[in-house]
Amino acid sequence: MIGSERIRLQGVDARELDQICLDSMGEVWTCGIDARDRLIRHIGSRETPCVTNSKDAFGRWLATCSTEEGDLSAWLVREGLGMAFIQYSSAYVAEEAMARSAQKGMWGAHSLRRGTGAAEPPALRF
Repeated sequence: MIGSERIRLQGVDARELDQICLDSMGEVWTCGIDARDRLIRHIGSRETPCVTNSKDAFGRWLATCSTEEGDLSAWLVREGLGMAFIQYSSAYVAEEAMARSAQKGMWGAHSLRRGTGAAEPPALRF
């Protein structure tokens, strides 16, 4: 949220808040909540400017946001807390490859990304 406006970080596909994943040990992990909480900690009290581009089908602004340390979407994907949203952008493909290779975050376990045959971390929905 920025003021009263809902935003979505452009180019990244993050887990939903209510999504449950399995970690590398097969243990249940609240990956959506963890991604949100880690992003909040990463930002801290720093200024976070965002450049909005357009609105998505849900009325949220699509935005690229950053701190002095860089692009927040890139950080989420590098940490294994989000995936490159290749359906709409190739912006974070390299960051996803690094996270996969290092088995970071949700890439610590494997399954298949629906419809592509590509490796994707497992997630459960209740």
